[in-house]
Amino acid sequence: MQIRISHDYQCDPDTLYFAFADGEAVEQKYLALGADAVEFVDHQISDEGCELVTRRELESDIPKVLQSILGQRNTIEQSERWRSEGLEHLCQLKIKLLGVPINIQGQLHIRPTDSGCTNDIQLLVKSAIPLIGGQLEKFVANQCAHMIEAEYAYLTKNLAVSEQSLE
Repeated sequence: MQIRISHDYQCDPDTLYFAFADGEAVEQKYLALGADAVEFVDHQISDEGCELVTRRELESDIPKVLQSILGQRNTIEQSERWRSEGLEHLCQLKIKLLGVPINIQGQLHIRPTDSGCTNDIQLLVKSAIPLIGGQLEKFVANQCAHMIEAEYAYLTKNLAVSEQSLE
């Protein structure tokens, strides 16, 4: 199942990139979005970009048919490989739900616009489980879309606060 979402921000691309690459900003975001036990497995920043691997736990409202596969709490391991090219920032993304037979891969593309920047998000959610794999893909894709929208709301609110405090 494929997810494609674009979000516009009223900030420059570097400000948005910082919200995805800075360890403290990432941890605050995940905690604000309901995650527990946020852990940085790897975090390296260079002139070319950023490598970031995090683990966090989330509770979900799981449909009964999927509870035996997903459980009530899931550990999410998210790997991001950011590369900066001029004013644009590109991310290759892999998300694992530990112990769940699902594969999530995608990319983020932050690019400048006349009024700030846009983040184009693409995710592909795949499961190889026979029979209920399609239901699992649909549920996880819906959860991903919900989290993307929650992250957007968090970032637009908090980026506006940080930009106002700089003025």
